[in-house]
Amino acid sequence: MRTDRAAGRSGGAGLLGVPAPEEPRSRRRLVGVDAARGLALLGMVAVHTLPVWDAEAERASLSWSLFAGHSAALFAVLAGVGLAFLSGGAAPHTGARLTGDRAGLVGRAAVLALVGLLLGFVAPPVNNILVYYGVFFLLAIPFLGLRIRHLLIAAAAFAVVSPFLMQWSLEVLPSHVYGNPTPWDLATDPVTVLAQLLLTGTYPALPYMSFLCAGLALGRMNLANRRVQTWLVGAGAALAVLAYGLSSLLLLGLGGYGRI
Repeated sequence: MRTDRAAGRSGGAGLLGVPAPEEPRSRRRLVGVDAARGLALLGMVAVHTLPVWDAEAERASLSWSLFAGHSAALFAVLAGVGLAFLSGGAAPHTGARLTGDRAGLVGRAAVLALVGLLLGFVAPPVNNILVYYGVFFLLAIPFLGLRIRHLLIAAAAFAVVSPFLMQWSLEVLPSHVYGNPTPWDLATDPVTVLAQLLLTGTYPALPYMSFLCAGLALGRMNLANRRVQTWLVGAGAALAVLAYGLSSLLLLGLGGYGRI
């Protein structure tokens, strides 16, 4: 994605009180976002091509431990960043422009979902994420015009509530049946397919909306600013350490794995 930044503006009025024209805008890539996309892509390739299990050590392989789940989450965050860029960046669009952004997002979601469903006919060896991405984009439409604070609140709400909904769904909704659903599956068994896309599937949309909303919030920041970059690195590292420590405590120290 590209972001627009004003290269500069004329300070005052021109001759006869006529406002001086604005200088042309410059377009500059955010290298860090491109690097994150590359890392996410490498992670996806590693998960689907390298061994999952280390037989000698009798544990998950290093590549699986590093990338499984993390690369998909990073893709979802970057999808949110891209949507933020498309809808105004740090100054989100309003009015007719926001309506146009939302209409365009419906079109993107439809294309992604259709391509993903059609790929189900060729039975790819991996679980197809494109159908889920189409649902991500549809669910993102109401959040497209929100500011950073509200987006972070939404991300936290999805992160807290979605796991409980997923556990609840195990007893109420149909189980994960279609690894790669097709248009025929959607037409003949819509409840199972929709349940899978939202809660029971490989990349369930409701939990992943936490990552997408967080990405939208990031894209609303001035990512070209060094102070913002430094703050994000520090806050991101602190959250990673906190999440890893809390996860280890709950799953290992307090017997979470056994209860699951």
